[in-house]
Amino acid sequence: MTEDVAYAWANMDYLIVGGSLAAFCTAGWIFVRHQLQTAHHAVIQGLLFSTTFGLSLSLLELLIFEILDVLEAHFRHHAWYLTLQAIVVLLVVALPLNFFHELVWLNSNNWRLGLLKLTALWATFLLCFARITQIHSFFDFMTLEGAVARVGVIGVTTIAILSGWGAVHTPYKFLHLFLESVDEGELRQLKQQREALTDKLRQKRRQLSELVPARQQASSTGFWSMFSNSLSSEGRAAAALEQETVAMETMLAQLNSNVRDLEQAKHRWDEAFTFKGRVLNIMGYVLSGYCIVKVFLATIGLLLGLTKKTDPVTRLMQITADWLQLGVDVHFWSQQISFLFVGVIILASTRNFMLKMSLVVQTLTSAGASVSGALMTLMAEIMGMYFVAMIILMRMNMPPQYRTIITDVLGGLQFNFFHQWFDRIFLLSALLALGGIYVSRKAAASSTWSSLV
Repeated sequence: MTEDVAYAWANMDYLIVGGSLAAFCTAGWIFVRHQLQTAHHAVIQGLLFSTTFGLSLSLLELLIFEILDVLEAHFRHHAWYLTLQAIVVLLVVALPLNFFHELVWLNSNNWRLGLLKLTALWATFLLCFARITQIHSFFDFMTLEGAVARVGVIGVTTIAILSGWGAVHTPYKFLHLFLESVDEGELRQLKQQREALTDKLRQKRRQLSELVPARQQASSTGFWSMFSNSLSSEGRAAAALEQETVAMETMLAQLNSNVRDLEQAKHRWDEAFTFKGRVLNIMGYVLSGYCIVKVFLATIGLLLGLTKKTDPVTRLMQITADWLQLGVDVHFWSQQISFLFVGVIILASTRNFMLKMSLVVQTLTSAGASVSGALMTLMAEIMGMYFVAMIILMRMNMPPQYRTIITDVLGGLQFNFFHQWFDRIFLLSALLALGGIYVSRKAAASSTWSSLV
């Protein structure tokens, strides 16, 4: 009877992990088809993206299961190994090969030459991948630990760049201190200019459409007729009209951008005096304080070479309990709060990354482009590295008893290196973002219209 119960529980573990993986992959496929608006022929790339998405979320799920002590410990250990190995195979083999295949076969009709180019590109990728970090030997990139270390360097760099930019931009976006009032007269004048230019452009296009049939008819009668037509007054007028139309379209695009920026700035100014705006302003000050502390600690850590040994939740609770002389079970409550803290980080990071990808897609589609298979494969590669790096960094946000599984799976990984690397890139990104905001405000102050980030 006991063996039957154990067998049933083991099957339940497989069902939970397998079912959640299938659900995550399905969600990734839906995101690919509806949010990314990919081309219908990019089925293989869509499957690779959704599989990478599903495995990435499975890693985060296993992290939560570790805190909640869900599933049998031995099963969780194997699930960690299998999931990490699957992601490494995708990031090092499947996704790069598919990406290079898309690039090579677009410009090659000879399959032998294409195969040679594909092999050369992948070998170059493996060589660069093996030389990413000096903390491991050159040939250990074929091991799980060595591959994850190199994937982690790229992923940590991505997270640090986004974090440094967000640490500066988010308070700047929320604080009323940086808002500027919008001159409604200037906005009205720009809209009038846009309407006048739109009407004028419509007239030019109508005139051009009347000249085009005559030019096409002349060109069909022969080369000499087409040549003489280009020298005629009508030919010169049509060419000049085309140039005017292109110039006016460029001016209209700039006017649309200016109007959109002013409307967004006006909306933010009006919203600042509402309840939501006041709440965002308070959040801006809180985030400003957090970001200042974050930058200060990162700077001190780099200058003094400090290493992080205690997760922030346990450390904060221990300081609070000692200061207020509270007789609370720090170990018990750190477990509960760590679960909440890790869950919030997972949800916020996942949402932030998916929004960034959606923004890239919207930018491409607005420019008339489509999400090609190569681009989707590249996005899947970045996504996988991002989530693997997040697991490495989140290890320090967990109490020591929950770090065991990550340490066992990646025992030889030098975790302190990744935290120091994160601090370096974070500070550099924050400084560049600060410089970018300063330059943009200087440029906006010297222009005729106000442009806000």
